[in-house]
Amino acid sequence: MLITSNVHTHTNFCDGKCSIEEMVIGAINKGFDTLGISPHAHAPFDKKTTGLLKPQEFSCEIERLRAKYSGKIDILKGIELDYFGEKTIDTDYVIGSVHYIFENGEYFCFDSGRDNALAYIDKRFKSDRYEFARLYYSLVSEMVKKLQPDIIGHFDVLTKFNANNRILDEDSPNYRNIALGCAEEVLSVAPYSVFEVNTHAMYRGYKDVPYPNGFILKYICEHNGRIMLSSDSHNVESIGYKFDELISYVRSLGFKSVWQLKKNGFIETAI
Repeated sequence: MLITSNVHTHTNFCDGKCSIEEMVIGAINKGFDTLGISPHAHAPFDKKTTGLLKPQEFSCEIERLRAKYSGKIDILKGIELDYFGEKTIDTDYVIGSVHYIFENGEYFCFDSGRDNALAYIDKRFKSDRYEFARLYYSLVSEMVKKLQPDIIGHFDVLTKFNANNRILDEDSPNYRNIALGCAEEVLSVAPYSVFEVNTHAMYRGYKDVPYPNGFILKYICEHNGRIMLSSDSHNVESIGYKFDELISYVRSLGFKSVWQLKKNGFIETAI
């Protein structure tokens, strides 16, 4: 097993389905030696996760399980911090993400379900779908500048519900220029942040390929960016989903190595 670290996981301290201990046991059984627990940061306007991340209780549970499973697995304490979120706990690492658009005094979570997302995008961006892309990627750029995250989460998550180009054409020069412009800016302002290659939407059946799209990954590779594998797991079954296939996939795009986060920091792993 080449990749033994998975640090983008969610439990019942946010919108995950399992307890931290269930995820730890699942990771051990799958051969992982490092598991990062990364609840969504507090966002008071998001009713789905508000109040679920109890900082003291979360930190105590991490410490309890670190002691209980010492020698079997290293448990890292992370957080997935949205541009509009609030960091209320000390952590070993930060995943920076964008899930919301804020306009006219209201927040919209475009990752809040396929039907909701498509209805909002159809209504708000009917005349120019690429305005959606421009707005999203501008927030990604600002998020990276603001947070300087260790890991850049699901870089092009705006395409989660884009099967059959339902929202926009990912092959169009217009879209690609917007996405690659953001990638260029991110690489310039946060060259040591690691882009995750994320299989969550594949596990859910929304996409056939991971985030980011292959053309974005090629650009990252050509400009000496760093990547890591992530399953963005919300349950035990999805931990490490299709990691073996991902190794072949990113190798085909030109990568010679991937990065893994361990208890002493990032390590480079030749592939």
